[in-house]
Amino acid sequence: MSSLFKLRGKLDRRTRIILEIAGFLLVLLIWFLITYAKKMPVEQNLLQAEEMAYISSQQGWLKSDTLSEKAFDWLLEKRGDDDRTEGFLNSDEIRYLFNIRSSYSIKPAVLNQEEMDLIGYRRSNPIVNPGLIPKPMQVLKAFPELFSKNDLVRNTCRSIGLNLAGYLEAIFIAIPLGFLIGLIPLFRGSFQKLVDAFRYVPLTAVTGLFVLWFGINTSMQAHFLAFGILIYLLPVVVQRIDEVKEVYLKTVHTLGATDWQTFKTVYFPSVMSRLSDDIRVLTAISWTYIIVAESLGSKGGLGSMIWRIGQRLGKVDKMFALLIIIIIIGLIQDRLFVYLDKKFFPFKYQGDGNKYGVQKENEVFKAILNYVGKILIWAFIAVYLMFAINEFTSWFSIDDKPFMSYYFGETVWTIHFVALSVIAFTVYKFVKK
Repeated sequence: MSSLFKLRGKLDRRTRIILEIAGFLLVLLIWFLITYAKKMPVEQNLLQAEEMAYISSQQGWLKSDTLSEKAFDWLLEKRGDDDRTEGFLNSDEIRYLFNIRSSYSIKPAVLNQEEMDLIGYRRSNPIVNPGLIPKPMQVLKAFPELFSKNDLVRNTCRSIGLNLAGYLEAIFIAIPLGFLIGLIPLFRGSFQKLVDAFRYVPLTAVTGLFVLWFGINTSMQAHFLAFGILIYLLPVVVQRIDEVKEVYLKTVHTLGATDWQTFKTVYFPSVMSRLSDDIRVLTAISWTYIIVAESLGSKGGLGSMIWRIGQRLGKVDKMFALLIIIIIIGLIQDRLFVYLDKKFFPFKYQGDGNKYGVQKENEVFKAILNYVGKILIWAFIAVYLMFAINEFTSWFSIDDKPFMSYYFGETVWTIHFVALSVIAFTVYKFVKK
């Protein structure tokens, strides 16, 4: 037990898993407690009879069952901001209701069950207002509606494709440019200070420039995301080059290696093995910029959904559900980066040590995981080939578009690139073995 509180103490696998589960359950419990509230009674009628009569008598205050700004302001003033435990809504609850309805519509003239539940819990005054943090079950119930009404699968696929597009563009620019600046004195002297300065560019301030240069389309969003990753990744490439140990360079020079051989055997493998961890960390930053990029246009995506559903319509339960989806995708991406890192740079994982303490790997468990991984890779290749053939034959389509083009849109090329890379690497390993 004392080892749990020891500075930089070591944890075995079993203890670590138990603590991770306990931590997750503790967060859920705290979330439930701070949002717990007993629903209070609410008057189902939206307007009182005299209020409806007065609004109807005023010219221009009611049109197509929708209140005008003057009628809305009059209603807020009449209701006041006193706290209610029952009865008709006060001014704050009126604002909240019309925010949910996304208009000043009084049709229906009665509150539905969902509206009465939301206001009833809001009225009970929990620790945290449900308009700010929704209840856990409320978030859970939001997922089916996101699937059925908000085209969640297509928007998720589009964001994943955009994320890959930005990553690939940034990596293909940053790595060769970083090696030029880091290795060639001419380029280092000319551009390193400029590259370091670019890290201080506030990306949200240059969104207007990208719209001006590329328009409001998918390519603009991909270029914006690539730029956001590039300005952080490029200085890191140069830094990793400077961190290459001198002993390796002296060794290859003693053996008479040329500049190209030094680059191929020392600089490139050393830099790339360290850079993989930096690219992995930038995954979280890339999702931040995706939200900014997708909010600029109407091409869809999780960022666009968060802006439209969460911020404009006040659906905080759906907003939390979308954030949970992004977190899950980020965690999956992180695990995939770790898996690829182990495949491409196995020397980094030699030995029995790990960040949780020294422990011997369970060989049987490891063998099972490797076997399952191989099955999943071949299954992925088979599924991709089926959909790739469909891209050209269109034997199965949605809205007259092939399956992959429908879900990934203009970023479908990133899926082709990633899938073909996986196929090439898998075939290479199979032939080599």
